[in-house]
Amino acid sequence: METAVVKQLLNQPADEAYHFSLSRPGDEAHDVQCVLFDEKSNAPLVWIIPDVLTSEQCDKWIEQAEKAGMSAASAATGSLRTSKRTNKFMSEELSQLVFSQLPPDFKEKLQESDGLSVDSIHANWRIVRYDAGDYFGPHYDQADIVTPLRPDGTKDFFFSSHTLLVNLSRESSSIKGGATRFYPRKNYSKAVDVSVPRGWAIAFSQKGMLHAGHQVLEGTKHVAQAGLLRQLPPGGVFQPSTFRVGPGLTEAVSLHAQSLQQQQEA
Repeated sequence: METAVVKQLLNQPADEAYHFSLSRPGDEAHDVQCVLFDEKSNAPLVWIIPDVLTSEQCDKWIEQAEKAGMSAASAATGSLRTSKRTNKFMSEELSQLVFSQLPPDFKEKLQESDGLSVDSIHANWRIVRYDAGDYFGPHYDQADIVTPLRPDGTKDFFFSSHTLLVNLSRESSSIKGGATRFYPRKNYSKAVDVSVPRGWAIAFSQKGMLHAGHQVLEGTKHVAQAGLLRQLPPGGVFQPSTFRVGPGLTEAVSLHAQSLQQQQEA
């Protein structure tokens, strides 16, 4: 009962869908693309980035994450997530690898859109496994923050502006369901589904970007998620993106938490 409203939202047909597939190098599909723009400001919201990781690298990080352990959300998180994921999986190695393989074209286009350079990727990776039936209900992502010390004792301030979501899935072409669903109007009046091949990434603005992990119907989906770090300019004001569920889902969270608690006590 507690998930009925969430499943109803996710089962509604998408108004738009972008399903990318592997093509030959040099094809237009291998270019960085922005597929979703803000309807008022025309600011870019969702980017498609091809060839971020190789198949072998995807295998490695699936194995590392499974070894570290994955679990569903606890009642205390206040989320509507049934997918399993790592907890406090910190990897500078993965961050440096992915950052080194991000196309320069993407970094340049993102900087052109808001004036901030793309400096690095936060080391806190959420590597997620969606088994058949799993989903992540509509929500907003939380921003990551890093404040390294300068030699003079003062601090720099880096914050994540975008979530980077890399598809690690084996045999991703055989997975049914599991698209990343975006709600660009911050309500449920328009839904846009995006799916990318193994090793490709979706990058999307964290501030105000309502989205969900669509239910996987068949197969197993693995994704790796982390924040793209940008430096706050002098005099800049940081307005954090905080994790919260989508509009009208507070009661669903409460019921979901009660259900999880009952399962733990059984």
